[in-house]
Amino acid sequence: MAQSQTPYGLLARWHPSGQARSNQYENVLISGQTPSIYYGTPVMLAVGQNSATPQVAGANVQSVTATVATGQVVLVPVHATTDPILGSFAGCEYTDLNGRRQYSKFWTTGLQVYSGTYVIAYVWDDPENIYGIQMDGALNTGTNLYQFYGRQANLNSSDLGSGTAPAGNAIPVGQSAQRLSATLVTSNGSTQGTSNTGQFILTQLPDVSNPTGNIGDPFPDVYVKINRHQLKLPQGTPASV
Repeated sequence: MAQSQTPYGLLARWHPSGQARSNQYENVLISGQTPSIYYGTPVMLAVGQNSATPQVAGANVQSVTATVATGQVVLVPVHATTDPILGSFAGCEYTDLNGRRQYSKFWTTGLQVYSGTYVIAYVWDDPENIYGIQMDGALNTGTNLYQFYGRQANLNSSDLGSGTAPAGNAIPVGQSAQRLSATLVTSNGSTQGTSNTGQFILTQLPDVSNPTGNIGDPFPDVYVKINRHQLKLPQGTPASV
């Protein structure tokens, strides 16, 4: 039961096709890039402006330390509750300095790769994906399981890093610790179609009779869909970094 905070990030759980698949992005992580990106970290695309600070829609995002060439698209952690979201990080492949091809569930901050090679990043990015994530607090007393369907929520802002590393741990498995804020964006019922302010829409909640987790838990696990998806919004085209 979700009686304590044991966050695991944003993980793809379901897709209408029957299987949630990650998509492959080539050359969007560059040698020496910071910060770490953990398995399950919410991510977005940004475009370089020959500086170390990429932008999306004209706004600065995570500093990546290494200079990003003008026009170079890079993958960065979501760093604010106003950001659009491409999806969830699902690992990467790279060639190490010894020339060996490696796979990792997370990107280590400042990782150096073999000169002349590129990194492949895997991202659960389908706009129809349903994700699992843990809330950072209780939603209610459990009086009405269904009043939360269609409600909107943002990521917990303290987990985003806001220019530093996002929440997570490199040891032992590089897992994200991102949570969803239990302070919902709207106060009325279903808001889908009338408001697009929240980063996520609650699509399914734990069964109140489920002994392993229910809506009355102090930190419930919920299912969500990305509401402010980077590939579906007007700002979906990466802007400058």
